[in-house]
Amino acid sequence: MDVRELPSGFFWGDKNGENFLTATRNQHIPHGGAQVLINCHGGGSCQGGDPASAFHYMAANGIPDETCQNYEAVNMECAPFGVCETCVVRAPSTLLSLLSLRLALASLLFPTR
Repeated sequence: MDVRELPSGFFWGDKNGENFLTATRNQHIPHGGAQVLINCHGGGSCQGGDPASAFHYMAANGIPDETCQNYEAVNMECAPFGVCETCVVRAPSTLLSLLSLRLALASLLFPTR
């Protein structure tokens, strides 16, 4: 290939008008396991959700960090491995703070493209 045939610039965030990048996230802010809301019917499913119900679920049950239950985009069971696959499930008081939960839910409901 002739180097002169290469484009002068290239960006995966705008390839023919489409963004192929994943959302940028602040890695210093804990993110909640959104998959738990789906698995445990905590205000959502793969067909949609209700933010108010999700907040009620999180206030009553807590939610693990997303490293404990990654988002898989499928409806699964609300069993121990449907809540946390990599760590011991803890009491809600030791899980993410309400502020972190709000940030996590906002990123789930309003993902950046």
